[in-house]
Amino acid sequence: MRAYLLLFLLCSSMLGAAQNDAGVVKLGDLEMPASPAFMLLDAVPTVIERPATARAFVLGIVNSVNQSGGLPQNYVVEFTPFWFFRHPHMTSLKYHGYNATKDKQTPFSNISKGALSMAVVQTHDSTYSRQNISFGLRTNLFTLKRREDIEALKAANYELVGRLRDQQARLVEYIGDLMLSVENPELYKQKVREFFEQEELNHMDEKSRIADILDRKPLLSLDVAGALNLAFQNQKFSSGSIGRAGAWLTAQYAQPFRLKNTEKENYLNVYVLMRYLNDERETGQLAHYFDAGGKAEIELHSFSFGYEYIWRKTSKANTFRSSGEIRYRISEVLSISAAFGRNFGNTNNLIALLGLQWGFNTGNEQVAVMSPR
Repeated sequence: MRAYLLLFLLCSSMLGAAQNDAGVVKLGDLEMPASPAFMLLDAVPTVIERPATARAFVLGIVNSVNQSGGLPQNYVVEFTPFWFFRHPHMTSLKYHGYNATKDKQTPFSNISKGALSMAVVQTHDSTYSRQNISFGLRTNLFTLKRREDIEALKAANYELVGRLRDQQARLVEYIGDLMLSVENPELYKQKVREFFEQEELNHMDEKSRIADILDRKPLLSLDVAGALNLAFQNQKFSSGSIGRAGAWLTAQYAQPFRLKNTEKENYLNVYVLMRYLNDERETGQLAHYFDAGGKAEIELHSFSFGYEYIWRKTSKANTFRSSGEIRYRISEVLSISAAFGRNFGNTNNLIALLGLQWGFNTGNEQVAVMSPR
């Protein structure tokens, strides 16, 4: 009797340790959107950025191709505090914005995943060279998922949960001899190890399916962002002043489609931007700007192609920005973008930018298929 009890305890402890990994889905496809600290100064390939949950840490470089020497002078860092902490009770359904107990979506659940950013940007005109330091904040206010995506996630999630709950019975069946842990402990450990290795292989398809569903874009999404810029003239600290401050809303509608003979979702994305700015950089007097515009984007797996148009109302004369952007995602953590077009104003308004972004993970970017007991 004692031997049977020992076997049960050993199986239960090993099963619990293995389920800690077996019941976890890693989030490997988080976005690397442009940071508000950059967007405030219009120093990015696109000022209409896709609402998304960002990686834990992102480093970005943007360079104008007509700068002397061609060396990058504009840098940004962004981090998402949410991913610097572990979230053991974050299930795949909860992360996807679904409350399983109440059987309803939770469209405001991403507010806590806001990101902070800081940028250093060099600007020049006929009189001054300016060093700009900007600070930004953004978060997702509202996200509405498609019902079919939620149902697909529930089915994949519950299928994997069912397999995990049956593991103990399958482990005992695989070991066969209940006394093996006492009579031959080394063989017993080997068989347990082999069992869980095979289980992990069996779970890979289900985990991959859950991760793919989590990567799907929502039907509708709304982000809010704000930023503040400190400007310094000709490398003089004493010249520092608030150059520009602003707040804006970005809404996105994503329509999925699939190309022939492919399983990966592609998207037609439509964005709408509304932005309010206070600016003292150009004349030394406070100016108020209101921006409104939109962007259309085709996203084909690793490539995306977009065009944006933004109209700006000022106290003197109205102006606009019109540009196209190409983005290529080299890997999950590295992307490159390029833009060409016309920027706001009538002087120095050429947009010819190259951007590079690195994303870094903390290891906490993962969700469980079921809440820990």
